Amino acid sequence: MENLALVSLYHPTGAKVSVPLAVGIEMTLENASLIMRSIDNLIDAGFTVNLPGLEDGEMFEQIAFVVHREKANDDGTVTPIVDLYSQAGTFRQLGMYLNSPDDVAAFEQACGVSLLKLPLYEGSAPIERGKNSNLDKKYLTLLAAAPKVIYKLNPKWEGENDKKHSKRMFVRWESTRVAAVQADPATGEIKSDGNVELIPAEQEPLHQKLAAEFVSALAKQTGFKPGSIAKVLAKMDGKTTTMSAAMKFIESNIADVKG
Repeated sequence: MENLALVSLYHPTGAKVSVPLAVGIEMTLENASLIMRSIDNLIDAGFTVNLPGLEDGEMFEQIAFVVHREKANDDGTVTPIVDLYSQAGTFRQLGMYLNSPDDVAAFEQACGVSLLKLPLYEGSAPIERGKNSNLDKKYLTLLAAAPKVIYKLNPKWEGENDKKHSKRMFVRWESTRVAAVQADPATGEIKSDGNVELIPAEQEPLHQKLAAEFVSALAKQTGFKPGSIAKVLAKMDGKTTTMSAAMKFIESNIADVKG
């Protein structure tokens, strides 16, 4: 098997490209230009450097665990801190100061947990997962919601020895916004039409009745086309509904769905 070396480079658009180089064989300028033009063609065809919904410099990580800590302030108050860990990560992916009630509410909604119900770790430094199994069991909380956090690299971070600045900066929790849909009268297919919010409830979640994610879930359960379901749901009163209510409405309007 030919020995290869892998080198990572960046396209002018910002796309990171990993190029295999055969050891002992020089890559010609012509072949390098072919790679460049191939990437140009991908961009021209509609591929993007950033994930949809992300701005330049933004990245995301799916969070699996959280640890609750606190910072004591000079005025005698405390500021909640949440350390966020990925599934495979040993060290925290991001540390967040919840400076306001809005910050706490956003955290709780995204992660599906109550801050006050999380065990409080009184250590001053984040836990290193796997180093102390007792700490892991007592203070690491598994997040069933598996939320995604959007972050940017901190331009002030000066390297691994920098104890003053964090490596990553929190931007936002991944939005629960999903594409709204309309049905194409000719084909019955759904098409995007802006964005709507998913609305949480204490019991069964409420959903925007024309959210693509919601319509797709109903389509899988019923076997009907998403476009047909969307047309029927559009007849429901109000902007939101539950899964069970939508199923009953579809059953009562089965002729319209099949048509």
